[in-house]
Amino acid sequence: MTRKKREFRDDSLEGFGSFAGDALGRALDFAVGVPLLGVLFKHGGRAAIDKLFSQLSTETLVKEKIAHDFRLSDIHAAAKLRYARADTAKILKELEDNHQAAAVTRMLDISATFPNILVVNRFAPGNVPAPDLQMIDLARDLITYSRSNPIVVNAESIEAAANATWRSLKNRYGLNINLVSDDENGRDQMWRVDESDETDFIITADAPFVLAPQKKGLEYIRLDPLHREEQVLLRKPGQKPRNATTQIHVFEYSSAFEQFALKEKIPPGSEPVYHRFTDDVVDLVIDGGPLPGDYIISWKPLTDGLMAQSDLQLMPDVYEITISISAHKRWFCTHNGMWNRLQTLRQLFVEEWVLSKNNQDYAVSLLADESDFKNSFRRGSGFKLT
Repeated sequence: MTRKKREFRDDSLEGFGSFAGDALGRALDFAVGVPLLGVLFKHGGRAAIDKLFSQLSTETLVKEKIAHDFRLSDIHAAAKLRYARADTAKILKELEDNHQAAAVTRMLDISATFPNILVVNRFAPGNVPAPDLQMIDLARDLITYSRSNPIVVNAESIEAAANATWRSLKNRYGLNINLVSDDENGRDQMWRVDESDETDFIITADAPFVLAPQKKGLEYIRLDPLHREEQVLLRKPGQKPRNATTQIHVFEYSSAFEQFALKEKIPPGSEPVYHRFTDDVVDLVIDGGPLPGDYIISWKPLTDGLMAQSDLQLMPDVYEITISISAHKRWFCTHNGMWNRLQTLRQLFVEEWVLSKNNQDYAVSLLADESDFKNSFRRGSGFKLT
């Protein structure tokens, strides 16, 4: 099956290409909107370029990713949420039919209602509104619970909008939230969760959620689709030798695996080359790979980083994946108050998501001083930390 194309195309990658001869120049053009490469190189050499790029790129990529996530949001509107649930169910059923996922039952939409949210429109910078008294009253039991039971959230480091939303929720309501943003991809998240069930909520792509876990990760149930993500093919320029097989580099247990398994927008006759770690593909690209005519399946912001460090070409076709929020099964117990707390937290999160969506400069500011997050985000974007 083919997913419907979303309504709004993200044009944030179109800045790449204005410096066809220098990948770093393309990234700088994308970051600051003016052709600075020649000026910088003339006056400061490559070191000046590297210094400016290291200072600008992370902040710019985080801001772009926040805008990207909110632009493709599903959770902020009831109609979009219903469509996203139905769309995801079809995709995962097809994976199950292909014997690629044995745990699709964990995707049951147990919480099917859309919360009543108090929409907060734009506010002046630095003038963050206090929560509505009605919402504070609703959250009182959850706040008390979190003081003795910190709410542990594992949010993939490249999920910038979700990371900002959780921080906003923590700051405005005083919830005791332990936010873990160390993992650069969904597979690493689920492997971490597999070893310990202390995590309460997970923000990750659907494919690794169902494909990667084998132990404690199977004890989580999806709540809601959060937003869509654009997955693309990056092609190495050049022609394949006659009769050579086209290879596509794919991350194991990932949304890239989902796309290849379902043969969505995949060149006919191509074969997968599987990689376990993000660094494997980054090293491949830095060393001049892949081979001419071969491809890498990538997503934002990894796409940005790989293109900035290579001559890879962005293919026009887009395959949309789904990023969802999931909860440990203990939150679904009705006899100890956890189910009611789950419904409260879900409502608070959706409201905070909408507030941050309407005030994206505020969302960006919540991550500005989070050096650990930014380092992990940068790694997830395909850049080596120096």
